[in-house]
Amino acid sequence: MWQRQARDALIAKMFLEEDATEVFKREREQLQGYDLTPVVVILSSEIRKLRQSSRAL
Repeated sequence: MWQRQARDALIAKMFLEEDATEVFKREREQLQGYDLTPVVVILSSEIRKLRQSSRAL
């Protein structure tokens, strides 16, 4: 279970730090059939945090 969470966090980090199209191109085979739901949840949370912090400025 922990390995899955760590992998999801790593994938989310790639999407946050890189162009999503490039990540998909490069990691296409590894992501094929992979449930990205937890990754989307992580990304959504990060976007929410960024929005809240930008409002505080």
